[in-house]
Amino acid sequence: MDFTTRLLKELTEAHGVPGYEGPVRALMRDYLEPFGEVTQDRLGSLICQMPGSSESPRVMLAGHMDEIGFMVTHITQEGFLKFMQLGGWFDQVLLGQRVVLLSRYYSELASRFLVYELSKWQLSLVLYLQCFWFTTFLGLGQESQ
Repeated sequence: MDFTTRLLKELTEAHGVPGYEGPVRALMRDYLEPFGEVTQDRLGSLICQMPGSSESPRVMLAGHMDEIGFMVTHITQEGFLKFMQLGGWFDQVLLGQRVVLLSRYYSELASRFLVYELSKWQLSLVLYLQCFWFTTFLGLGQESQ
């Protein structure tokens, strides 16, 4: 795998919802260090300065390290997860999306938003975030609260 393909693969597979960009930041630091001095500001932004021999042209590349995601706010007695949105999200694209649950107990657990419980009529509607539930099938519920 060439450098660019490996970089893009690793960046797209690194998790970093708003406020929890650490894995993406560590990956970017590893890739930037060979090119110049890497520093971090108080907000967590990385700055890589690569000195050149000329005063011009100067180039700046900028981007976001975070991605849109969700934060679990409640676990029901039946083991379903209620969640809130982190970042901008178009609710209608949630059906069938892969979900990765990260916590202090699970390093990574993947599943999908439930579709099979919706009727054909419900699937024809415009769905909003409040319509969605997520389950991990881990037996989370009253006992694990």
